[in-house]
Amino acid sequence: MVFRNDFSGTLPSEMGEMTDLWRLDVAENKIGGRIPPELGNLTNLGMLYLHENKFVGTFPNEIGHKIPLLEEVWFYNNDFTGTVPIGLGNHSRITSILAHGNKFTGNVSQLLCDNEAFYEMMDFTTDCFSALVDCECCFRCY
Repeated sequence: MVFRNDFSGTLPSEMGEMTDLWRLDVAENKIGGRIPPELGNLTNLGMLYLHENKFVGTFPNEIGHKIPLLEEVWFYNNDFTGTVPIGLGNHSRITSILAHGNKFTGNVSQLLCDNEAFYEMMDFTTDCFSALVDCECCFRCY
């Protein structure tokens, strides 16, 4: 865990080699750039906290498709763009997705909405009146 340390720079792709890692917490720093898709190799990862940084680009599909033990994914208040990452809906273990404060567009997949395990802890909105994301099951507004 390296949260709240004013770290800057980018995440190295070599982090994907830390395959026994259970929790990755780099929240509340000044880390930027794209999330390396190699993080999808962290098959034992249960908690991923990337919030309050300066990450850009799309959220890697590899994280949604290749990490079977993932329970919490927080990547709010960054500069992610593109469509909402639907691969996260493939996991029955996920209990929390917090993604507000990004620049996502499109619709939240019904697959995500149908996962009642985290129904109350899913947020893709920025504010209720100008959100660029259509989400029938998200009900928090910031």
